Amino acid sequence: MLLHYGSLRSRMFIFLDLLANLHSRGDKNMLMEESAEQAQRCNEMLCMHHVLREVPSIISDVNTTTNNMPTGAHG
Repeated sequence: MLLHYGSLRSRMFIFLDLLANLHSRGDKNMLMEESAEQAQRCNEMLCMHHVLREVPSIISDVNTTTNNMPTGAHG
């Protein structure tokens, strides 16, 4: 337990120290800038989100318009 706690504290210290160094050395506007790949991925995720939001209504429409045939019935 103590080893885990020490490891967690070390990781947090390193993370915070690196973050502070990045902010002090870099251009803050550049740090917040999104790369082209990140912007494309974000757009793809938003499109997927919108598509997935439509799925339940499409499934509902299909379920209500589909005629169920009895099992074993051959036309």
